[in-house]
Amino acid sequence: MTLPDMQALHDAADATWPAHLLDILPGGPAAETQAKPAQPSVRLRAEHDAAAPVSLYVLPLVDLQMDQPAPTASFHIWEPLAIQIEVWAAGGIGPDYIALMRRAPVPKTALLGRREGHAVATGFAAIHDGIAMVHALEVMPAHRGHGTARALMLEAARWAAPLGALHIATACSDANGAARALCASVGLRTTGRYHAPRPFGEAENT
Repeated sequence: MTLPDMQALHDAADATWPAHLLDILPGGPAAETQAKPAQPSVRLRAEHDAAAPVSLYVLPLVDLQMDQPAPTASFHIWEPLAIQIEVWAAGGIGPDYIALMRRAPVPKTALLGRREGHAVATGFAAIHDGIAMVHALEVMPAHRGHGTARALMLEAARWAAPLGALHIATACSDANGAARALCASVGLRTTGRYHAPRPFGEAENT
């Protein structure tokens, strides 16, 4: 299957994370308006740094190796639950970003990850022109390194496929090893590079 080109990915990012609706700094989800936590969580959004090279990652859904999810391990739901908003807030993703998610005029969902019976992760996925973009993926610090971020990426794919999505995509800084490891674990392929800021997300620590 032919992969979407750079313009298609930029268009999908703009449509699924419409920062212009909130007058956020140029760069959409890359535009940080809050201080970063001392230990950054997993999140799919780029740093607002004009010098930071960011790679785009995409994969056809038909090529995705889908694990069988553990019972109650991952869900998708809209609107976000209060616990999801709390997880985002703990990682510096505050009310402006939640409002942006709600105002995205495309099919969308909030991703919920559970571990040991507790909600420990959340994320946002939305679809434009057959591309499911994943943004704002956040995993609580005590639960990193157990595959929760990967589980939510796959949950996004399970949600998106019946809605007609053909690809899943995101972006991350080239300097961000954890983000690149997450993309590799899912099988996403690098399709291009740009210099931030752009309205994409990036994964930080898994």
